[in-house]
Amino acid sequence: MTDPHARERRIFRTRRRIKQTILACYAAAMLGCASLVIGPGINDYIIESNPGRALARVTSVTSTKTIVEFQDDTNTYHSPPGGLLYPTGLGPGQRVWVTYARSNPELVKVSGRKWTLAIIPALSSAAVTTLITSALWFAILGPRHFRRAKHANHKNHTKPKTPTNTTVITSTSAPDAANTTRRKQPT
Repeated sequence: MTDPHARERRIFRTRRRIKQTILACYAAAMLGCASLVIGPGINDYIIESNPGRALARVTSVTSTKTIVEFQDDTNTYHSPPGGLLYPTGLGPGQRVWVTYARSNPELVKVSGRKWTLAIIPALSSAAVTTLITSALWFAILGPRHFRRAKHANHKNHTKPKTPTNTTVITSTSAPDAANTTRRKQPT
């Protein structure tokens, strides 16, 4: 004998798993957005704890990084493979002042630029992630779910409440209370 509600339970379980997956992806994306700000903050702290300053030459600019070449305090040339932090607006051959960490000369940023430049990209990424997650959530639940919930709430608030367990007591024993009717309040 097959269970007539098996299909409904299977759909419910599938929707629940999809919603859990959406929430897990959203949490991971929000963690990524937070790391977009926390990472540069840590890098700036490391650079500012023991800074060095040098004039660097931009050797190449790609879509993912900007490579510079500079000479540190010990006359050693460095070209960090990870590129330059906060390279917006730089072009090949350009000379720019950089601040680097003396403890790790591979960690270098454009002088005068700070971690706060990462706030706007992080917030815009969080906003786009929230919009996409909301759209997916709405697509999984479906518009019928929201209409049904709204209709149910509206119906519950406008329905007049009728007392239950009401007992009518008629008393004729007292001379003043002849034909008096009292209602017992529900408990």
